[in-house]
Amino acid sequence: MMSRIEYRHPTENDLESIAKICNDSRRGLPSQRPVNVNEVRAKTFIDSDYDPEGAWLATVDGEEVGYANGYVDQARLAYGLRDSYVEDLEVMRGYRGNGIEETLLEMALIYLKGRGVSGTQIPYYRMDTWKKRLLETAGFLEVRRYYEMVRNDDREPEKAVFPKDIQIERRLINNCPDELPSRIVDVRNESFVDHFNYAPIPVDKIKNFFEATDTTLSVTFAVDHEKTVGFVVSEDRPPETEGVDKRDGWVAILGVVRSHRRRGLGRNLLLDSVNWLKSKGAERILLMVDAENEKALGMYKFAGFEVESVEILMVKDLP
Repeated sequence: MMSRIEYRHPTENDLESIAKICNDSRRGLPSQRPVNVNEVRAKTFIDSDYDPEGAWLATVDGEEVGYANGYVDQARLAYGLRDSYVEDLEVMRGYRGNGIEETLLEMALIYLKGRGVSGTQIPYYRMDTWKKRLLETAGFLEVRRYYEMVRNDDREPEKAVFPKDIQIERRLINNCPDELPSRIVDVRNESFVDHFNYAPIPVDKIKNFFEATDTTLSVTFAVDHEKTVGFVVSEDRPPETEGVDKRDGWVAILGVVRSHRRRGLGRNLLLDSVNWLKSKGAERILLMVDAENEKALGMYKFAGFEVESVEILMVKDLP
């Protein structure tokens, strides 16, 4: 008997199912940790830009097995970028190849066209071959690559030594005061304004993530005469599998404002992050970098990082 495949918009009662779909679909991909229900909620029903009419769940005989979200970021529109995202296009591994992924993508694209955006984008890991075939068949084109880099070196990392006129502030982010997300967003937006695919990030999105995550987050600020001129956010991830005593650490985001580059701040913020993560017991330390950012690549390689996997950004015009 043929299985019955149906599609519907998600409700807040579906958060656990969405997390289950994403975790099953991404299992085996590089450095992917399970998402929790609070993190799904932060990206959906408490996100001011989320629209359930643009999101779809696929069910097979009543079981939720696939998910996709057509997402329009109002901050990007306000910045003059008329694009969008297809977020979390995921199908559980035992249900691919039955037209579910194609239908989810098609419905997300129909929604985005109706919103009047000019294009959309979606990333995938190079080893995620089912998604590569799906996107290429749908007319998506590659525009950028990002390297996931890892440091497995057991040797003690070099200590950070900042210029004498730079003050350093270190703070834990979890359960942080309201001023901390605003400060991180301000220096992030100023540091990345000249980067590929840049758009400002609103404070509420960062704050929602900080409140939802079950990892430990730390931030180090570099300050010059009361102006924050650089920062690094570090993420201490607990072991993924029960009974496995292995920790990953992430250099989640690192930036220096243009006026203070070429002074060694980026390198020393990186070293500060690596040392903090090592002190928390991290055996591997990872980060993501634009493959065309040669200066950052050189800095990371000098610090002992090597390319482990590749994430590819695909785009499609929506006429």
